[in-house]
Amino acid sequence: MKNLLLGAMLMAAFTASGELFNFYPINHTANEYAQSVGGQLSMEVVTAGAGSVSVLFQNTGPVESEVREIYFYTPNDLNPPVNITLNSIINGPGVNFDDGGQNGVNPSELPSGSMLLMDYTVDTAVDSKKGLNPGESLELILSYAAPPYNFIGMLHTGQILVGVHVAKIQEVSSVSYLHVIPEPASMVLFTSAAASFAFARRRFMQIV
Repeated sequence: MKNLLLGAMLMAAFTASGELFNFYPINHTANEYAQSVGGQLSMEVVTAGAGSVSVLFQNTGPVESEVREIYFYTPNDLNPPVNITLNSIINGPGVNFDDGGQNGVNPSELPSGSMLLMDYTVDTAVDSKKGLNPGESLELILSYAAPPYNFIGMLHTGQILVGVHVAKIQEVSSVSYLHVIPEPASMVLFTSAAASFAFARRRFMQIV
């Protein structure tokens, strides 16, 4: 009985565990404020059940910024498709995101991401005219095709890419970001545009 209880506790702990990701800029990469905002934006992904995840976005500040749009991308040639679906939006205090309604999110794709993401398609997206400001949070509950897929694993391999468009950053009008793929035992935050682009192309095109 004790062994069964311990096993259940371990399974519950594993199920509730998640992954934390930050973001790096794909434009204005040399701007210190753009780089700083990438570090203050976080995305915590927790498995909520078979084929379901909770994705918590936070803007911790202090650099002034507003996350306006969030995009989830998958490769065009992935078969079967992941079919990421938005189940619910849990807005924190002062936050007001939605799916764009009948006309969808505007813009429909991550600004400045067309060349980098030419082999990907937006599965789902949300936006807000007010945005996600420092000190605010947003939680999205998503479903996807599982089996055969593992959402968190696909974030690691680049089979799922998450992009955010941020406005009202000091010295730049808006910046687009993609999530940082963590290396074993560390979270890599890129210090140069060249390293960011080369790493992104190499990892994001790796379909396993």
